[in-house]
Amino acid sequence: MPNVKSPIADKGINYTSCYCTSYPDQNALNLIRDNTMAMLDEAIKSKRPFFTAVAPAIPHLGLNATDHGTHWPVPLPKWEHKFNDKKVPRTKNFNPNKV
Repeated sequence: MPNVKSPIADKGINYTSCYCTSYPDQNALNLIRDNTMAMLDEAIKSKRPFFTAVAPAIPHLGLNATDHGTHWPVPLPKWEHKFNDKKVPRTKNFNPNKV
């Protein structure tokens, strides 16, 4: 097996020298996109084969814990009212304990 340097192993799991970084007032999807594009640019310039997989867990509901307390995720302005008129279909197994 050839000795291949991984940009993730070399620069940390989030493509920086730090494993835990805070980006106040930044949207996670934009950060993931920007880091992915930077990794792709670097891989393309190397002219070597590469594989990239991106699997953000953004759709999962989570509360954001900060030094100032816990708060709900804040959507980007372009998505804030995008789905106000939509409703998730309720099937028999949606909340089986409430059927």
